[in-house]
Amino acid sequence: MTFSPQLEARFEKLLKSYPEGRQRAAMVPMLLYAQDEVGSVSDELIEEVARRVGVTALQVNEVLSYYSMLHRKPLGSTTCRSAPISVACSTTATSCGNTPAKSWGSGTRK
Repeated sequence: MTFSPQLEARFEKLLKSYPEGRQRAAMVPMLLYAQDEVGSVSDELIEEVARRVGVTALQVNEVLSYYSMLHRKPLGSTTCRSAPISVACSTTATSCGNTPAKSWGSGTRK
């Protein structure tokens, strides 16, 4: 599996930050970074991470099933993290037609 040069550099730096024989600890960060780039954790990605950290694909699958932030299927385009969030200071302010005090997000979905 091929990754962007930036992700390859990040993987290399991450693996070097752990002592010899402890690279398994880099598994979760590697899966998260790769998931951000690829969109989900595929079988091919599992095999690649397993090879790089020196474990079996089954061990990567065990970690994958434990952490809820790792996804085997791509997330939809209308997930909460791409939707704008608005918070009003009070119920009265919003019922009177005033705009919310704080607004986060671009308002456009990817």
